[in-house]
Amino acid sequence: MIVGCDLHSRYQVIAMLEPWMDEVVDRRLEHENGEAKKFYAGLPKASLIGIEATGYTQ
Repeated sequence: MIVGCDLHSRYQVIAMLEPWMDEVVDRRLEHENGEAKKFYAGLPKASLIGIEATGYTQ
């Protein structure tokens, strides 16, 4: 699984691709209700995550 995310203060927008599929799926994940944390906890261990490299992200 490959996931790219655009971070915002209250949510993030992700685009994900499973290598064997030819489809990109877009989702919005809320931070406050734990949706984002639950999503990342459920990913396979071999997932590749990319985040934006702007703003306060170090």
